[in-house]
Formats: sequence, structure tokens, C-alpha cells
Amino acid sequence: MGRTNINLPRNRIFLKRGEVEDLLGQTVLNDCLAAKWLKPTTIKRGKKRDNAMILFHRADVIRVEERMSAGEYPGQKK
Repeated sequence: MGRTNINLPRNRIFLKRGEVEDLLGQTVLNDCLAAKWLKPTTIKRGKKRDNAMILFHRADVIRVEERMSAGEYPGQKK
């Protein structure tokens, strides 16, 4: 696999949804979720556990960027 063009934090396994939106854009992120290129992980926080944090695996985000650099787009038929 080639090197990624985006600057990702190297010391973390997961990225927050806002960070992924900043890297890919909200529309691309939504398209990736619809095409199942990305699968979110939810971590519940707080005493009542009603506040959830949505995270994505850093490696999955890199794979999305590499696929898009190769000319693919989420939901695009081959």
C-alpha cells in the first residue's frame, strides 16, 4: 500500500468522528458509511451512559484514503 496524503495522529488507534470529517469531508464520510467502507465503534461515556463517542479505526480511514487515491469512490460500481 502507498503512503497516505493526510496527516493522521500516529499515537492513536481510533479517531473521533469530527477528526474523520475534517480529513475526508462530511459528504465523503457519509458515503463511506453507506457503502460500508467504514464501520463506527461507539463508546458510551458518563454515569448514565447516554452520551456516546463515535470512533473509527485509524487503519480503516487510511484504507479509505488509499482507495480514493486509486480512483474508487464509496458506492461507485466497478
